[in-house]
Amino acid sequence: GQDGETYSFPPVIQPSEVTILGYGALLSEPSSRLTFPKLSNFRYVRVKSMRRVFAHPHLFLISEGVIDPDKSLKLASLSVEPADDGNNVDDISFVATAFEVTLDDEQRANFIKREKAYEIVTTPYYSIDYDENDDEILKRSQPAGNGVICIASNDNELDI
Repeated sequence: GQDGETYSFPPVIQPSEVTILGYGALLSEPSSRLTFPKLSNFRYVRVKSMRRVFAHPHLFLISEGVIDPDKSLKLASLSVEPADDGNNVDDISFVATAFEVTLDDEQRANFIKREKAYEIVTTPYYSIDYDENDDEILKRSQPAGNGVICIASNDNELDI
């Protein structure tokens, strides 16, 4: 890492070829390219059995001085969490982006630094297809693949 930092890379980002699932700022291809300039195959997909939530302060932006918590309370960070609240979780989903990246250790370290408030895991994603009326076909039984996604963590898992 930079500045003498060392990182233990999560197993899900150890392969050199990884599919990233984005939500929030990574829904924008230009924004995604700020972190992953050489990404390929940028597309929209659906992630099932998870939901998006504003759950914690954006530690990266605070640490970089982008947000001053003494001057603004506009510091919530978007994350996702498993939808396990007793509802039919197959009916809970959100639109995300998927794109492929080739990671080296510098990119892994930058990713870990930027996303330190999250747990980095993999989850299935589904193609978004449309019928003749341009209505999304939601009942896709087979995932299109698995992708890396950042989910809400808890204080015990944070290394700050």
